[in-house]
Amino acid sequence: MGALCLSSSGSQLLEQMQPIGKFMDSICSERTIPVLQGETPCHLGNQLEELMRHNPSLLDACMKGCVNMANKIPIIMGRIANEHAMQDGSHWTTREGRASNNLTAEAYLLCSLEFLGKLLDPLMSASEHARSFVRNKGIDAVLKLISSREIPQDFSKSEAGKYIILVIGKTAFHSSGSVLEEVIRRTQSLLDTILSRIPLPGVMMEPVLSDSRPDSDLLSLEIHVNLLSGIFGCLRGSSTAAELDNERGIKLIRDIAECYVRLSCQPNTNTVESDKGEAQTM
Repeated sequence: MGALCLSSSGSQLLEQMQPIGKFMDSICSERTIPVLQGETPCHLGNQLEELMRHNPSLLDACMKGCVNMANKIPIIMGRIANEHAMQDGSHWTTREGRASNNLTAEAYLLCSLEFLGKLLDPLMSASEHARSFVRNKGIDAVLKLISSREIPQDFSKSEAGKYIILVIGKTAFHSSGSVLEEVIRRTQSLLDTILSRIPLPGVMMEPVLSDSRPDSDLLSLEIHVNLLSGIFGCLRGSSTAAELDNERGIKLIRDIAECYVRLSCQPNTNTVESDKGEAQTM
């Protein structure tokens, strides 16, 4: 694709045929992603960055390809989960079914997030790329992925978690208002839900029907706090950090602290004597 862009006719061909989107769509398969690890997604991200830098007309096509890839991951996860459910209830499976049987939806999600994070990392270093990603609802797609029920407990400490948090922070640096506002909104919504359901130590509350567990609440809280930490780390020295220097920001920090206290006092929360000192705080 890079060689084709050396000529105007080649660039026009790429714009007309849209091979980048089709290519990105194909590589997120559950049979492809697990073997495209290591430095492969980083190299791909660097090549896409160079392609867009020399051919600005391909900017939106490349970034839409990344967003579409993120949007396709939940669909593939659902298919993997359905395949496992069908295979668990039947002694007969096809050869194709057996080939993907060892990959769970959770394992696929972790592999996909690591691939996506490493792919986007070099791309988000350029402001025009980051803004195109936000404009094409890429942040919404990524935040939806890390809110999945299949997200593993150690996500924040994994390579996938580190890269995704870095990507969100880099994107916020170039498009701070919209990204930071969305992460704060989602975090406060999560905090309000936890505070309405989990009582203070020693305080009785009306039972609230919910399929959520303290462990999953704690994981969600940890991910959102790490996202905010990553964003403010990238915005260090920027006036945008003043977002917390107001009534809403003070309430956010106070609610985060209170949620941690309430969740840590729940009898079936695995908190975390082992995780003390490892949590990131703002």
